[in-house]
Amino acid sequence: MNPNTEPINLLWTGGYDSTFRLLQVIMEYKHPVQPFYILDTGRGSTIKEIDTRHRIVKAITQRYPYADRLILPTKFYALSDIKKDDVTTGKFKELNKQLHLGSQYDWLSRFAEQFKINNLELSIERSDRDTHFKDTSIFVPVKEKVSGNVYEVIESLSDDDPRSIFKPFRFPILDFSKIELQAHSTKKGYDDILNLSWFCFTPVNGKPCGLCNPCRYVVLEGMAYRLPKKALFRYRYFKNYEMFFKLRKTIKRQIRKVFPSYE
Repeated sequence: MNPNTEPINLLWTGGYDSTFRLLQVIMEYKHPVQPFYILDTGRGSTIKEIDTRHRIVKAITQRYPYADRLILPTKFYALSDIKKDDVTTGKFKELNKQLHLGSQYDWLSRFAEQFKINNLELSIERSDRDTHFKDTSIFVPVKEKVSGNVYEVIESLSDDDPRSIFKPFRFPILDFSKIELQAHSTKKGYDDILNLSWFCFTPVNGKPCGLCNPCRYVVLEGMAYRLPKKALFRYRYFKNYEMFFKLRKTIKRQIRKVFPSYE
């Protein structure tokens, strides 16, 4: 297949980062995208994510009718269908001792290997949390005419290296912070569609909870406006609540050093 017409394989969850990448490729490069989605029935946000994806596609195609032919039908897979692979999981565990990765990198790597999916794009932005993706010794930029800068793992990396679990993937937005994604989308005129994206893992009455890690990251990354008032209250209240108990625990520990019998 001609590389100029071959669709980009994108893991699209309906979240902010992967939705940005979808919009960037469709709007700016006018290039086809093959979305992938992993169904996790154990996660409370799955139905919300699927609904969000439908609403985003509808918003895109209503504004840009040509996009209908560029967004290919999503390929759905169940998390439960991903087979165990002791070798891949062993690499992940070894790497996780150093980098504290999310468990998704284990099953995503097994998924890509099992279903022979190459160059699957993972939309990970530049952040202080995922510093391991700044390792320029293995992640190198590749200039693509049809999709901009993407990062890949160097071909010379040994398959025995635990970091080889990243080989099936490409990383297209490592040059952007979350705020830069927002600024770029505003400049290009699709920020309103991007803001339809979803992020909360444990929604309350169909709205962000303010308590899960994605909700917390939204605030920490300067995008608190995405949380409704009740969620923002929960975030602030429980944050102070946790700080109080951590402080109390520290004080008790110090007192016990002086008075061992203190309860």
